Amino acid sequence: MMILINLLLANASSKFGGRVDYTIDQDIELAKELLGISFKDLARAAGVDEATLHRWRSGASKPSATSQNGLYDYVYRQGIRLNEIKSQLHQEQAEASGRVLIFHGAKNDIDGSVSLDRSKSSNDLGMGFYCGETYAQSVMFVAGYPSSSVYLFGFDSRGLTRADYVVDQDWMLTVAWYRGKLSRYAGHKQILSLRERLEGSDYAVAPIADNRMFALIDSFIDGEITDAQCQHCLAATNLGRQYVLRSGKALSQLEGLEHCYIAPAEKELLLRTRAEESAVGSDKVKVARRQFRGQGFYVDELFS
Repeated sequence: MMILINLLLANASSKFGGRVDYTIDQDIELAKELLGISFKDLARAAGVDEATLHRWRSGASKPSATSQNGLYDYVYRQGIRLNEIKSQLHQEQAEASGRVLIFHGAKNDIDGSVSLDRSKSSNDLGMGFYCGETYAQSVMFVAGYPSSSVYLFGFDSRGLTRADYVVDQDWMLTVAWYRGKLSRYAGHKQILSLRERLEGSDYAVAPIADNRMFALIDSFIDGEITDAQCQHCLAATNLGRQYVLRSGKALSQLEGLEHCYIAPAEKELLLRTRAEESAVGSDKVKVARRQFRGQGFYVDELFS
């Protein structure tokens, strides 16, 4: 395992200022060591000749998408979880240096520097660079896209202002505002207070909202359910938390550590897992919606 630690230490010193490529050279070495096989055997399993694998290892050439899929798929199907192993070691290094390890699931490669300008103002918490707390969490949200991958970042939050959220009324209303659902209450003191809280921060840590959550928040905004029903239904989905970097200062304290290739077999497994978790979450929502019926306030009552 020492080869893995040494390779990670050698690769974890560049500030994120541009493209972070896959470390296929390192991954070949790691796969060979963890599987206990030769270059020749690994090449055969990946569907290429040994000379080709050596060229990938040396950087003399890059694999095609088909060949890359073949290599990573084979390693994953053998039970080797390269990305999870590397994530764990990066986590330990981040904690030792006083940073947080965060994960960005990308539908396509990030070409150039991370920029707030590429974000949409209608995201959960407005414009920002969105990252998850775990590798698996981030993969799940992009596994359905053919060119998706995950980036690992070390984030130094020292000297930055932070806005924290939990699943409560303030978070629900904040997401609804930035999603464009509360424009008719733009001048209300509660909306102004919520906006001031978030827009005065460099970054936010908040629950993740997906399409299922947006549907619940819409039901609350449309007057179909109360805030108490909505809050308990949202808590039942439990998708984890996200980091939203909202300022240039926050982005400047972000360090690119790793670009993880997602094997087809890994995507298939995570999509099945997400479907199963979604089904369980939907059942919890039905129970919560019924259990808290009649409790709390409807949206018009909150803003009266």
